[in-house]
Amino acid sequence: MTSADSSPLPARDSGDLATRMSRLLRLSVGGAAGGSILLYALLVLLRIGYPFELETFEGLTADHVSRILNGLPIYVAPSVDFVSNIYPPLFYYLAAGPAWVWGVNLWVLRLVSVFASAGCLGILYKYVHRETASRYYGLLSAGFYAATYGICVGWFDVARVDSLYLFFLLAGVYGLRFQKTPRGGILTGVLLALAAFTKQTAFSAILPVLAVVTLARPRQTLWCLGTFVLLLGSGSALLDHLHEGGWYRTYVLAHLTQHALRPGQGL
Repeated sequence: MTSADSSPLPARDSGDLATRMSRLLRLSVGGAAGGSILLYALLVLLRIGYPFELETFEGLTADHVSRILNGLPIYVAPSVDFVSNIYPPLFYYLAAGPAWVWGVNLWVLRLVSVFASAGCLGILYKYVHRETASRYYGLLSAGFYAATYGICVGWFDVARVDSLYLFFLLAGVYGLRFQKTPRGGILTGVLLALAAFTKQTAFSAILPVLAVVTLARPRQTLWCLGTFVLLLGSGSALLDHLHEGGWYRTYVLAHLTQHALRPGQGL
């Protein structure tokens, strides 16, 4: 066999095949990510107008919003007519805005979660895009989140606090990563406080993130932590004052300390 017979063409063919396969897999994964987002949007359209509860707490959420619109406190002594939820009140107050316009309908309350979940998708895309300079990887991150809809028992678009809480938390983490000025630290503190006033589990995510950022940018963390503590303390004191008998503190804090932790289960 001559040297002319030992052609490198097979190697090039193998390389071309690997390149085509890589491109095909890349397109397939990107298509799956985009498809997950589109599927979630379709499910929202199919579910948002359902006139009955999609999840146990939706009716209770509507009761809280109705009380706000009627000028009644939402943390009160339990009775046959009403028992307060254990979550902080930010979701209920935000939902009261559109409910004042369109009425206390379940689709109106779900709309808050829909916009919040869309915000989560946008933040995840932007975060990964800035980290990797790749729109493709940004799409994958958002699509992966959308694909967890079934694992999360469809809570993205129901009248619950979860999507709104996660939106504020992700926005705060994004701010900690990319907003490196004192003003950015203050804005981040506001966002993290809003997350805590939406759901208490924000603390379990906020504290380790702040600890890590403190090592890298202690000055920014000082502005963030100061704003967070100030808003959390003053806001909690105000809410406790507005709900006579300390019922805000009782529901949001005291009740949660009276049972043991159960690994693998959240609030």
